[in-house]
Amino acid sequence: MNWESSVLLLSFPICIYWNNGVQIVKNSVFLPILCSGEHRGWNREVRSKIQDFNIGALQSVCILAVRDTAASENFRRATTRLSPEYTMIIGDEVHGLGSPKMQQAFLSQATMRLGLSATPKRWFDDTGTDAIFSYFGQICFELPLEKAIGTYLTPYSYHPVLVHLSEQEMEEYGALSQSFCRTKIAHIA
Repeated sequence: MNWESSVLLLSFPICIYWNNGVQIVKNSVFLPILCSGEHRGWNREVRSKIQDFNIGALQSVCILAVRDTAASENFRRATTRLSPEYTMIIGDEVHGLGSPKMQQAFLSQATMRLGLSATPKRWFDDTGTDAIFSYFGQICFELPLEKAIGTYLTPYSYHPVLVHLSEQEMEEYGALSQSFCRTKIAHIA
């Protein structure tokens, strides 16, 4: 694939992951279109850039979308004219795309697909896992955590502790997460 003549679509779980993605993309040949509820006019810009790409006025298009936005009807409408032979989708934390709602982000126009996840199989959701593997294909590379620690990851001890939140705590957690997300997006944009 000639990356200088392509459409690259990256899907992130939530906006707090954008900082790294935006910085990486800005340091490449792409100028990203940021697509989320916090970015007004993204759908018009996506349609326009895809049209410009399709007629040869642009060499490349890069679309960064929060997962909820990528799964929306507005996003599907905005991306209907993607050219399959030039379009690649990268799904970050791909295990989160297995729910019925998030599967709406599986664009058929993206024929080149890469799912990223340390844990691509969904817990207690074989149907969602099957949907992910059906869309993205089978695992093509694995790096076990024990090999990554000290080489690619800072050495650390991993001891997960599951915490069960009450309904009120979940609401507070959601509100705090949204607040943090808005702060990060304002800082990045």
